[in-house]
Amino acid sequence: LTLSQNLLSGTIPAQIFSLSSLLHLDLSYNMLTGRISFQVGNLKKLVGLDLSYNKLTGTIPSTIGQLGMLQKLDLSSNKLTGRIPETIGNLHSLVFIALSSNELKGLLPKGVSMLQNLQCFLMDDNPMFISLPSEFGELQKLQELRLANSGYSGKIPPTYSKLSNLSTLSLQNNRLTGEIPASFGSLSHIYHLNLSRNFLDGVVPFNSSFLNRLGKNLDISGNPGLCLSPSE
Repeated sequence: LTLSQNLLSGTIPAQIFSLSSLLHLDLSYNMLTGRISFQVGNLKKLVGLDLSYNKLTGTIPSTIGQLGMLQKLDLSSNKLTGRIPETIGNLHSLVFIALSSNELKGLLPKGVSMLQNLQCFLMDDNPMFISLPSEFGELQKLQELRLANSGYSGKIPPTYSKLSNLSTLSLQNNRLTGEIPASFGSLSHIYHLNLSRNFLDGVVPFNSSFLNRLGKNLDISGNPGLCLSPSE
């Protein structure tokens, strides 16, 4: 059921959540308001759920953890608040999750480390104001991790260098401190790396071949404490 880009307004009709055989639900790019109903958990066969680019409010219902077959979850560009529910760790089939441009905050659930099929985690532009979660380093299939502009502080967890399939890492415009983990230079699949506009310091740990490979896709600007060699 795809009803995207139709200027739909009002709340999501409750009857939709009784369509127990539904595989895909796409209501993106409308003007839908109200909360995401706890009845979303009734859609047990759902593989894809896209409610992005609406005006949905309230929290993400914990019943979303009942969608055991879900592979894609896109709730980005709404006005969702609160924390990501602990039950997210039940979505073992999840490959793609996008929660960018909401008002989510607080600690990430420990269950995030259970999402071993996850390839993309997009959560830019949320007022998180926590340390970067080390749990992401346990997601071996992760290819894209975007956590920009969300008030993250502290050091970059060295566990992120274990993400051997990572191609995009966006951590720009946060409050990160300390050095860039030296082991980042061994990320053989990385193609986009943005660490700009933080408070990182120390020597940039990348050799010339790494710098040449990324070229303009590497951005470490806006970190006054960084230098390219110990003598600088």
